[in-house]
Amino acid sequence: MKAIFKSVMALMAICAFTACSDVPMPYSDPSEENGGEENTGVYLDESFESNFGKFSVSNVKGTPWVIDYKTAKATGYDNAAQKTTESESYLVSAPIDLTSSNGAHLQFEYILRYVNASQNANKVLITDNYTGDPTTTAWTDMTGTLTEGTDWLTFVTYDRNLPEAFIGKNNVVIALMYSCKTSSSTIEVKNLKLLEGTAQNAGGDTPKPNTDLNTEATAWTVAEALQKISENGGEALSGEAYVKGVISSIDFYNETYKSLSYYISDDGSANNTLQIYSGKGIDGADFNSKNDLKVGQKVVVKGILKAFNGKNEMDKNNRLISVSGGGETPAVTGLTATFATGNDGFSVKNVSLSEGLTEVWKFDAANKCMKANGYANKKNNPAQSMLVSPAFSLEGLTTATLTFKQAAKYMKNAADELQVLASTDGTNWTKLNMSAMPDGSNWDFISTTCDLSAFAGKATVYIAFQYTSTTEAAPEWRVNNVVVK
Repeated sequence: MKAIFKSVMALMAICAFTACSDVPMPYSDPSEENGGEENTGVYLDESFESNFGKFSVSNVKGTPWVIDYKTAKATGYDNAAQKTTESESYLVSAPIDLTSSNGAHLQFEYILRYVNASQNANKVLITDNYTGDPTTTAWTDMTGTLTEGTDWLTFVTYDRNLPEAFIGKNNVVIALMYSCKTSSSTIEVKNLKLLEGTAQNAGGDTPKPNTDLNTEATAWTVAEALQKISENGGEALSGEAYVKGVISSIDFYNETYKSLSYYISDDGSANNTLQIYSGKGIDGADFNSKNDLKVGQKVVVKGILKAFNGKNEMDKNNRLISVSGGGETPAVTGLTATFATGNDGFSVKNVSLSEGLTEVWKFDAANKCMKANGYANKKNNPAQSMLVSPAFSLEGLTTATLTFKQAAKYMKNAADELQVLASTDGTNWTKLNMSAMPDGSNWDFISTTCDLSAFAGKATVYIAFQYTSTTEAAPEWRVNNVVVK
């Protein structure tokens, strides 16, 4: 009997030993036993196309890391408000187990622009003792050199070996840190990987060139450019394109970047326009003022085409290839803007915005209109903002009428809060009388007219929809189907 018992116990021990040797590890370890061969595992692999994946944002102040243009992006500059917010933000990885690593390298693609060394910091940090608070964590700076770019197409490859002190460690955390003061850089990051092995070009940067989609001689018309954007689903095209057109309005001058935003169309009208956003001059030269270009001039521009917030545009850092014509007189009589697919060449001028409010006017795709609202962060915010038309001509006319449709709610004194203005220089404005006002009881659009006969015969005319909110009332105002004739 004792012999049988000992045999059974021995068999159980063998089975137990075999079972234990086959138990899987409680986590995914990229390392494998390869008879001493180099570990080729992947510890991190994040594209940042639509989310941060195994990374999280820890925002100390100001503007945080966001997903934009299918990248992880950090900047303190607000394009809409044209101002910089002092910021400090960290993009922090989940803990990484490198106990089985023989060496690893961090790799990602990036674009870095508008660097001011005294105002900005862009760092790659690493630690094996993350406290949960990036400001109290003892980080090791492994950044090396980051190369500043000259366009928004050419991504540079960062590839750098992790410091030896962290190889073989557990709970290793990597962070991308961004900060700015009164001047902001912008960085876009994609395709981040932490790989077993050694960087092929340790710390080096390898630019990835883009391909032009056409030539100056075969420049697309604005209509062709809009069609290309539509066919690509609004996503940025794969390379730079040449587009020719006539300037229909000058939007704004960016003093920080010395750039101009303006609109072009095939006939110089406000219909079927393409915004040339934050563009540079010939050979990438800086602009000095809004007056460097004029409505009516013929231009060829080169850059990336895409749609953004319902608006077709040539993306930032585009550049003029050629410009001709005096452009003193707007090329079209009257004005038409439906706002069915975008702002139709109108621009936003924020007269005043209270702290915490970043925008008032914006395109409403669902209701096919432009709308203004000063309510945000669960409160009424004092603001005044103008939706300004491109310049148009009323030469040859003895009478003129503005017609549009509008809807509004939550007014306290509509006559002060919702106004229509007209100007011949875009600076000095005259208030127009509206034939009808919404009663605020529903979102039904009503037809409204304003007499523009006082401006008939003028070579250059602008109209504006001026919205005003206070702490007592922040209406929502919707406008579409604007016609001047």
